[in-house]
Amino acid sequence: MSIDDLASERSGEGAPIVLDVREDWERGIVSIPDDRWVPLGRIREAGWSAVADAVADPAGNAPAEVVVYCKAGVRSAEAVRLLSAGAPAGTRLRSLAGGVLAVPGAPRY
Repeated sequence: MSIDDLASERSGEGAPIVLDVREDWERGIVSIPDDRWVPLGRIREAGWSAVADAVADPAGNAPAEVVVYCKAGVRSAEAVRLLSAGAPAGTRLRSLAGGVLAVPGAPRY
């Protein structure tokens, strides 16, 4: 998914959950507003159960869509692969192409 597609989808109804899988220190540099955070290491250890609470709505329901991002897209693609094995039926997982570096004006690090 491109950053432009994400911006468009977040402005409409049924907006996807945005999940950051970078390390904590990276979040101090730049992040996408209103995202959720679970580092990739936890996903490697526990799969979907590592993110289930972070992405659920207040009633505990799984989201219809989760867009995963990292710095440039490599870790988010891995996270999507790992999460797909245990994601609830009906939850769509996508990786943000280019990661947070695709956000206009994002600092390079």
